[in-house]
Amino acid sequence: MAETRGKARMDAAAHHGNKKQKIETVSARNLAKAEAAMHEDVESFEDFLKLMENSLSLDEAQAMLDLNEQDSKYGTDDEIFRRCADQMFYGPMDRCVLCGGGMEFNGSEFRCLGFFSEWTKCDYTTKEDRTKQEEWKIPEGTKNNFLKQWKKNQERRRRPKRNVPAEQKFFDGMRIALQGRLTRTQPEYKREIEKYGGKIVSNLKEGVTCVVIPDDELSLGGSSKLLEAMEKNVRVVKEAWLRECLAKKQRLPFDDYDVSTVLPGESAVEDTEDMLMAEIKLAGKRDVHKDSRLKAGAHIYERDGIIYNCAFAVCDFFASLNHYAILQLIELDDGTIYIYHKRGRGGDRLDVHERLEEQQSVEQGIEEFSNIFEDLTGNEFEPWERHKAFSKKRLKFFPIDMNIGYDACAGALHFRQVAVCAAHTKLDPHVAEVCKLIFSQESYRFALSEYGHLIPDLPLGNLTEFHIHRCEEILHGFAKYLKESKDEGIKRDITCVDKSNRWYSLLYSIRPLVFTDIVELAELAAPALECVRDISIASQLIGNMTEETSLDDPFDDSHIPLLSNMCMKLIVLISHQRTNAVKRFFYGVFGRGIYCSDASSEAAQYGFTSIDKPDGFLMLAVVSLGDRVLELTKPKKDVSEYEKERVDIKALGKRKPDESEFTTWRDNIIVPCGSLTDSGVKDPFLDNNEYVVYDPRQVKLTYLVSVRYDEIGV
Repeated sequence: MAETRGKARMDAAAHHGNKKQKIETVSARNLAKAEAAMHEDVESFEDFLKLMENSLSLDEAQAMLDLNEQDSKYGTDDEIFRRCADQMFYGPMDRCVLCGGGMEFNGSEFRCLGFFSEWTKCDYTTKEDRTKQEEWKIPEGTKNNFLKQWKKNQERRRRPKRNVPAEQKFFDGMRIALQGRLTRTQPEYKREIEKYGGKIVSNLKEGVTCVVIPDDELSLGGSSKLLEAMEKNVRVVKEAWLRECLAKKQRLPFDDYDVSTVLPGESAVEDTEDMLMAEIKLAGKRDVHKDSRLKAGAHIYERDGIIYNCAFAVCDFFASLNHYAILQLIELDDGTIYIYHKRGRGGDRLDVHERLEEQQSVEQGIEEFSNIFEDLTGNEFEPWERHKAFSKKRLKFFPIDMNIGYDACAGALHFRQVAVCAAHTKLDPHVAEVCKLIFSQESYRFALSEYGHLIPDLPLGNLTEFHIHRCEEILHGFAKYLKESKDEGIKRDITCVDKSNRWYSLLYSIRPLVFTDIVELAELAAPALECVRDISIASQLIGNMTEETSLDDPFDDSHIPLLSNMCMKLIVLISHQRTNAVKRFFYGVFGRGIYCSDASSEAAQYGFTSIDKPDGFLMLAVVSLGDRVLELTKPKKDVSEYEKERVDIKALGKRKPDESEFTTWRDNIIVPCGSLTDSGVKDPFLDNNEYVVYDPRQVKLTYLVSVRYDEIGV
């Protein structure tokens, strides 16, 4: 038997050797023909490609790419062969000017294959020829006849030039208006649209071909400009139309993206209600994901202080990634072990992949859990779980550190329970209204949804302080870059994309966007982080109320200590979430401080109210300004100095309250309640005055005011 197997191996080796000899003979015979045709047209390159594929192994092609400092791993086997053949045929390429990565020619332009960072794929493309003058290298001492013959012919052949087609002007004649916060910056879109023959316009009177809006603009209620466009019968399309036109390099029909006939608000209420009523599928570190559909008694497996439950996210605008993932090791009461794994894209019900697999043993389950964790992240599980040791890898997920406890979006009372409590409580009606707000799931869900962070599969309202601190670090680094960097053009654009990718990989959103200036960061990212932090605190305070509420008076009985001890804290959280309280810690343009204003309209604009939700809150506070008050029209470069030195800031705006209308309250406290007038300040940074203090002891919360806002001009 052994002799037979040995003979079979020898026969196979002989057959392989004959095949290799035949290929090399054919290669040598046909190489001259291929070389002679090198200067004719694209079909000649295709002939060369076929010949090379028959003459080289994948390993040989990758080795040559490495030898010539080109990308040897990116893409499929066919793409790697084509890249190698292209650079043998036309010459090797220079490195990317942005990230230093390898380049390739895709038939229409030169594009980078590298990565700007571990978080961001490089998106650099150019029509400029990136071919180097140096010759293509082959491995020294190669025994491949095809390569040896090719090297001889290379010395006497004239290198052909790539045929780079002119830009297709598929936007030629189009006048496009951009509306709202799109996923790419307006300067980026402007360059791309003008590159392909179009023009960006800002005024609907300029003869607009179409208005491009964020994909979810209608579900958020729309805007006055959107209504104006519809009234003027201007075509309104989703941003997806523009993205796909640029991706496919052609002008696509409007039909599949047209929203011109849908009035803002028609679907907004329904979509918002669906979002606020959606089942929260994962509420915390010890919570079993609802989609596992395992019977009662299922629980997350724990051993030696490790809880086998992880959530992940990854965002890379250039790689078209905005995905989340869940990984759980679940144990039933009878000892059966399951792995539950889910991946999806927020807001896309079709782009979801999940599996539930029974494991033969706990040890097998732990091994499989660790393998999937490493596949998702490129890191080992136990060092992360025990020591938070983690290094971000390209195109891989980043873990979201869930807290033990129950997300308030699931643990607070749902609306029917709130109604029961309100009907039976013995509290003063005004206090009861506040309790309804504090203990309502809707309050927390609505707050997260305003920033696009209400994700049923991710407990973003129940994060650890460690994770929130990491978010702070990214936010501070981003703010520092926006204020101090001298980068311009494409370098600044890609850096902003990179830092936005970092932000959304840690604080996942169904509506990610690229931040390009400090005001956007202060108005959108910073409040979102504060919102997540506040709800995470509330989640620890509230716990899971849904299973213990009865027709007795839960506000008066089991939760009155919470109400009395933490009421003011939770009021601040909720008023921030629902309307953005006048007083709160905020990562704004003057650093992390407590921001106040002497104009109610300034606070009201952060209320995030809408036509269908006009009610909000203002927090009225007494603020004591010290002796060191700086009057500024704009912040310094390093705003951290303000907090360190404990100075107080009066940021001057375009308008100020009329001092003749000020009133004096108790203890001679001046209340700036005058109507707004021109301040006379030259080139102010703000519309209205803002006051910033860095010591909470200087602020005394006094009144919570319920306000109903009327939309003017709607």
